[in-house]
Amino acid sequence: MPTPEIVPLQPEGLPLSVCVIATESDAHYMLDLLRTIPNGSEVVVLWNSIGDVEEQTVHRKTKTYGNTVVRYYKTVKTKLHFANLRNECIALATRPWIMWLDADDRLMVHQHDFFKRLNEYPPGIGGLTCGCVGSQPMYTGSEFDDSLRYHVPTVRLFRNGYGFQFEGAAHEQIGWSIDQAGFRTAPCSLIVHHVGYEISADKMKAKLERNVKLLSTEYASCDDQRKLSLWSQMLARDSQHLQKYQG
Repeated sequence: MPTPEIVPLQPEGLPLSVCVIATESDAHYMLDLLRTIPNGSEVVVLWNSIGDVEEQTVHRKTKTYGNTVVRYYKTVKTKLHFANLRNECIALATRPWIMWLDADDRLMVHQHDFFKRLNEYPPGIGGLTCGCVGSQPMYTGSEFDDSLRYHVPTVRLFRNGYGFQFEGAAHEQIGWSIDQAGFRTAPCSLIVHHVGYEISADKMKAKLERNVKLLSTEYASCDDQRKLSLWSQMLARDSQHLQKYQG
């Protein structure tokens, strides 16, 4: 079993770093997210911009909310790649467990006590699968048709200090890295509510176009059959959804 790096934890804190990547246009989501983060956590927020300089950190700010420490960083990328952004963000975390979220995710406040018991998991459990739920308005062109409700099991929590890394330009995954390091993932009761698809037809179309472009690149460069299968499924799904917005 790999030996982890020593990760400090304040006595009054939780064994949890919440790692968030976002663009500065997502700032309006952040306050609502912070209201759902359990008190005593560490929160690492990586603001991303697209520019001419690769991975240039330009500022850091720290704020506190009760016993929760929030550290803001900013990075500039030449191109968008979600796994690279996630990995840059989790490298800044200092607590024994990491939970990755987006600015448009929300935790369930009644489940906060769960995070106090994270260190009770056996050493062989490297990651935890949570339920990600939400609704997505469905359109024909710009006309509203109906709402699709979804529940997607996702590895959202994992141990810090073992070198786990995300893979994938879009719909990025960390489960493969956990498996390759000799750990197992286990289901847990946590629910993450994602509000990022509850948007207008134009914004949803732009998201899907972005995903299809990134997934196409990932699919074309992949030579691992297991990963290729997932990228193929995600590309087909987002392409089919995108067709509904072409009217």
